[in-house]
Amino acid sequence: MNYNDIEQALRNYYWMVNQVERLERELSNIEISIIPPYGLEASMPKANQISDKVGKTVIKRDEESRHLKKLKAKIALIDSGLKMIENDLEKSVMLCMMDGLSQFQISQHFKISEGKVSSIKSHIVKKMNEMNVLNDLKILAK
Repeated sequence: MNYNDIEQALRNYYWMVNQVERLERELSNIEISIIPPYGLEASMPKANQISDKVGKTVIKRDEESRHLKKLKAKIALIDSGLKMIENDLEKSVMLCMMDGLSQFQISQHFKISEGKVSSIKSHIVKKMNEMNVLNDLKILAK
């Protein structure tokens, strides 16, 4: 992930957590109402598309599973970044961002300028980007 990806993940953290919870619930449910076709209709050739409910459900669940994995990786990156932030104001700003507050709302909450909030956010993302680059180098060194 690069600087912009990390910034986007931090900005989207709040809804990503909610989406992960929803996807996990959905993937844990097993749909019993899906009955494959039977009889003469089942043996007839189909076009080059999957037209049965079972196939469509499998494809949908596979896409949801991949999306879930991607979101979890982004969330884990942000969570690990939070652990490395030691400055109290930076940590507080990051927690507010993770809770879905806008830069304006954060500036109002802490009674600091939006420019200061933007600067703090940029510093946080820069630190996380450096951490991510270092982790990538460690993986390559192995």
